[in-house]
Amino acid sequence: MAIQNLRSSPHLREVSGAAAIFGCFALLYASLRSRDIFATDGAHRCLEVFHRQAIFFHENNHLLYPVNVLAWTRLIAALGMKPNGPFEFYRIAELMNCFAAAASLAIVFLLIQWTISSWRFALGAVVTLGLSKAFFSQATNANEAVVGLFWSLLAVLLLVLGLRARSLLLIFVSGLIFSLAMATYESMI
Repeated sequence: MAIQNLRSSPHLREVSGAAAIFGCFALLYASLRSRDIFATDGAHRCLEVFHRQAIFFHENNHLLYPVNVLAWTRLIAALGMKPNGPFEFYRIAELMNCFAAAASLAIVFLLIQWTISSWRFALGAVVTLGLSKAFFSQATNANEAVVGLFWSLLAVLLLVLGLRARSLLLIFVSGLIFSLAMATYESMI
């Protein structure tokens, strides 16, 4: 009886729906990553990280992009995926965007579902967004904007949760993550 109640719980359904969206879109984006290294201007910034192999800040409105790429590629290297050259490094950086875009869609799904209480509408909206040309092309390359979008949406999610729970700590953390979003890609705030 307790297991049946747990399975029908709205919270578990929402989280499992968001996890399914993340998994499906992460696989889709990862399998369809761009092979055109010059498709966006993010490639030369990504390759600058490959050549420097140290933390540095970009002078444009992508201040933390190099830090995100370096942290991601080092995490992936610790998990056994070490790039053998600049193109493999770029492909691993593309994975960062694949996962950040998929996580962004999962967050959008939760926010829409909480707002209108319809998982069908939330799913339709997220699939439409996730397959749109603009979103899809950013999710499958190493451009700067996607990680900023992820941080921004995570901040919105934490803000909503903080307001629901009346938690000043969550609201404060949301503000910190908004700062991170802005430092990652300025226009994402």
